[in-house]
Amino acid sequence: MDYLVVNKIFFSYNKKDFIKNINLVINKGESISIFGPNGSGKTTLLKIILSILKPQKGEIFLEGKNVFKFKERERAKKFSYVPQKVSSFFPMSTFDFLILGRVPYINGFIRKEDREIVLNWMEKMGVMHLKDQNFQFLSEGEKQLITLIRTFIQESEIIVLDEPLTHLDLKYKSKILELLKEIKKMDKTIISVFHDLESIKYISDRVVLLKNGEILKDGEVNDILTKDNLTQLFEENISQILG
Repeated sequence: MDYLVVNKIFFSYNKKDFIKNINLVINKGESISIFGPNGSGKTTLLKIILSILKPQKGEIFLEGKNVFKFKERERAKKFSYVPQKVSSFFPMSTFDFLILGRVPYINGFIRKEDREIVLNWMEKMGVMHLKDQNFQFLSEGEKQLITLIRTFIQESEIIVLDEPLTHLDLKYKSKILELLKEIKKMDKTIISVFHDLESIKYISDRVVLLKNGEILKDGEVNDILTKDNLTQLFEENISQILG
């Protein structure tokens, strides 16, 4: 049985088509990047896979089960999400933000085991000094790093990333890419959107080129990220990008 199947997905809003007949099969443990121009439907597609948005047509199956029929707790055990910009609507400490990753496993109260999992990961990742700080006041790099750490704590099978390196300095870009490498070694499935080719090459097994809401190309990174394919994708010569 295929692991994650995106089957004939269509999505429109205000009479505009954002996603048109998307078909994908993603293998367990695979790292796949979705790449394309601004407005090509990348974030929309991620949100459909996460069931944040529901398509007008099509279905998504995880191990044969329709993801749109998952209960919230079940979905949280399967999927975790790192958006472009991480925010918290309520003041909370970094520890409290991280303990939210244990919500799928908590039945009414936080166990000692849950607290120990959070503290162990904080110590392992060298962020214990942020434990009692207000998450809202962390730098953007710290927020992204903490949110990625929460994917470990959440223990989800599939990690969805929407340009997690945007607006970060080199220090945090490097830390986060190294962390993603570690995630990949744990047989996690990673579905990501990056705006730069180097990040895609660093962590991805496969890349999907998305243009105007449709798949232009799909395959192994070195086969897809070619001058001809990228020129077709962006409709201009991109030799300078490839170097």
